[in-house]
Amino acid sequence: MTTAILSSRGQIVIPAKLRRAAQLDVGDVMAVGYNASTKELTLKKAETLDEMADRFTAWITPGTEPLDDVTTLRNARKVRM
Repeated sequence: MTTAILSSRGQIVIPAKLRRAAQLDVGDVMAVGYNASTKELTLKKAETLDEMADRFTAWITPGTEPLDDVTTLRNARKVRM
């Protein structure tokens, strides 16, 4: 664990060693969360639209008809599993 100082503008610097380990680059979008019960902040690299599209399309078998609703998607996933 390492430390960082919060600036007057609410910013922190992620140490270079951690940025490299997490493969973070300038301009990456980060998802930030807070757990009130543990008083912990979480920081996670957000998915790009391309990554999200790849994840969703991986669920669908090639040649499947277009889906009309979420129930159809769930049923299509169950068939593949």
